[in-house]
Amino acid sequence: MPPLPKPPVALAGTGSVDVYLPLAVATGELDITALSQIVCTLAHAKTLSDVPPDQVIVKVHETSVRTGNASDKGWALRCGPQSLAVPAGQTAPPP
Repeated sequence: MPPLPKPPVALAGTGSVDVYLPLAVATGELDITALSQIVCTLAHAKTLSDVPPDQVIVKVHETSVRTGNASDKGWALRCGPQSLAVPAGQTAPPP
């Protein structure tokens, strides 16, 4: 994980988590290994419910480079095989 300007914020729901990251993920400030670490750690948290970790949806909200505000839409990801973050509707990471 790279140093972050402030801590990320995670809000758990039933079978889902919204995480607000203080950087712009799409620009490459956070690589896939670090993103996977965040997604899979949140998916395995025991406070979420009885949903299996590979079925927990983690919605990642990045901070805009232009405005400094978190995105409303976010990306729906889950912890896939080999503990890699994958899009929620996908069963394995792209080759």
